[in-house]
Amino acid sequence: MPQSARGTHPVKRALPVPWIATAVAVVWSVHHHLATAATPVPPAQATPSAPPLLDDFDTELATARAACAPAALTPLFDRLVAASRTDAATATTWHRLAATCLERCLLHSHRRGLAVGTPTWSALPAAVAGDVDQGIAAVAQARALGDTSADLHRLEAALLGQRITGVAAALRWNRRIEQALAKAGELAPQDPRVQVALGLRKLLAPPLLGHDPVRALAHFTAAAENLPQDERPAVFAAFACHLQDLRGQALQWLERAVQRNPRNCFAQVVLQRLRAGAAEPFGRDVTDAEVAALR
Repeated sequence: MPQSARGTHPVKRALPVPWIATAVAVVWSVHHHLATAATPVPPAQATPSAPPLLDDFDTELATARAACAPAALTPLFDRLVAASRTDAATATTWHRLAATCLERCLLHSHRRGLAVGTPTWSALPAAVAGDVDQGIAAVAQARALGDTSADLHRLEAALLGQRITGVAAALRWNRRIEQALAKAGELAPQDPRVQVALGLRKLLAPPLLGHDPVRALAHFTAAAENLPQDERPAVFAAFACHLQDLRGQALQWLERAVQRNPRNCFAQVVLQRLRAGAAEPFGRDVTDAEVAALR
């Protein structure tokens, strides 16, 4: 069983997040490959940049994501799919569809435990595989229409990271994931979402392949300050502290996460476990009984 940097915290599975890049540093494989890819639309309606960081879409996506249930994203997803099928679809349309697909993927694993050096899935659930395929196709369409943004590279790395379920897939996808994440870091090194992706790479990689909770914590700290509506950087910061035996700081980060989004049952349950001194507070999946006890 993988251990933490100090060798005292057994872990079991990894939680992917809109931004997971652990596949860059870990050798794993994939159960489900890209089944279909839409033919790129000719760049007649090219828009050279990604959507603004803060606009109505970002607010709607963040609000739906904060419900911590995949179904909450369905109305937005359906509207974007419909928009993408029209002649008026732009790079922004496809970029937003890719972002929504990623968030849907991540919400399917919302209650799974965080782990060092272990993929989230041993076999991709059909719902996750479908969103990954559609999200990667949307990335290709946005790029064909002129989107060269750092965020599109981040989305590509995160979506491809969802395919890592074992050694064979890691060998297939790691180089492409690493290239996408490196490009995102080159174009926008201070972007908070890129900071999270870089932090996850250092946090969840195996000890011999780049695991560094100290540096990961620095990334999450910066991201948490610049993503005030997103509790997830605080959850990851708490895990980074836990791996360093910094219990007090881990509790503070979890309390901050719960304050930002009380609907995040993973943060709520892990906070209770850590306060109670339970074993593997981050590494175990959140159970139905634990969620029911929150109500």
